[in-house]
Amino acid sequence: MLQRIVDYYKRHKRPILVTGGIISVAYLTSHYAKQKFLQFQDRNAKARAAKENLRRRFDQNQLDAMYSVLALVEVIRDQIETRFNHEELVGRIANLKTRNLTDPENPEEVKQPVVTKLQLWEDLKIMTFTRALGSIYVVELLGILGHIQMNLVGRLIYIEICGRRTACI
Repeated sequence: MLQRIVDYYKRHKRPILVTGGIISVAYLTSHYAKQKFLQFQDRNAKARAAKENLRRRFDQNQLDAMYSVLALVEVIRDQIETRFNHEELVGRIANLKTRNLTDPENPEEVKQPVVTKLQLWEDLKIMTFTRALGSIYVVELLGILGHIQMNLVGRLIYIEICGRRTACI
């Protein structure tokens, strides 16, 4: 039996070696391709994770900036109310209105408070408009400044972390 196998091998030596070589090359090629595919998948998974991490950090920075601005809105409101106190003007207008109602006999005094009343109304309109516009301007400016600062700090932290790891973009 062993002699028959040896004879068969001797007769078909070349085709057996070629077939063995082809099978070996096919196996090695498939193994190499499989390794490269797994490396490609791993690299893509790490890149996706790094991008997701970067997006999550950016979103968190935006939320932190927004909460920082919201925490300061109360302080800004107090400062603007202190600087542009319109309650005094409203009180003076109310006093002129009650004085006009109580003393309508003297027409000369009635004319004088009307001009003052108009001036007080103009001052009240200007102060109210300035207060509203100033509030919007300050809150928006603070928001932009907060976002810029938080993004710069977040970027520095991200670069510092990326310096220690290789999984960053």
